[in-house]
Amino acid sequence: MSLVLGYASVDDCILMSDGLTVLENEKGGYDRVSENTNKIRRINDRVMIGSTGNVDLRDRVLDFCFPKNNTTLLNSITAEIATQSILQSMQQIQHIKEQVNFVIAGINSAGRIQMDSIEDSGKLKHQIAEGGDIDITTLSPKTKNAFPIFYRKILSAKDTPIIEVMRQTIFVVAQADPTVNTNTFFQYIHR
Repeated sequence: MSLVLGYASVDDCILMSDGLTVLENEKGGYDRVSENTNKIRRINDRVMIGSTGNVDLRDRVLDFCFPKNNTTLLNSITAEIATQSILQSMQQIQHIKEQVNFVIAGINSAGRIQMDSIEDSGKLKHQIAEGGDIDITTLSPKTKNAFPIFYRKILSAKDTPIIEVMRQTIFVVAQADPTVNTNTFFQYIHR
């Protein structure tokens, strides 16, 4: 189904995804549609959004909330505005049976790094990294073990750059999940 990893510290946030797009077939398996789908959209220099689930529904939500031809609007978006826009849009489409999940990472109006995840049910997980803490999140609807894999890799990777830890996590998940591949995409924001 896809995998998006999010990492946030006091000064930085990173989103990384795999690149596989699949469609479920009538036999209960998956047909590969694309090996190189970038699941992370940069809204401006302060906000980025990752997603899993139905690609068409994701594009409709993001295009509605963040029209590409309205640069004035796009330049004014902060992390909390992006989260609220997506939440409101998802309330409008609750009747649609397709699944789509989002992680919003970036700088909020107070100048702090914020990372929110929104499940297709509309459930919101809000995180702001403080002090020496880091926050991590995973969007992986079919892969329930992605979060513990990511967490264990962070704990064991003392001198490994976080980008490499994220890439290693995606590689491990891809070995066990046919809906995730090892082609990775990422975006980074520093405040």
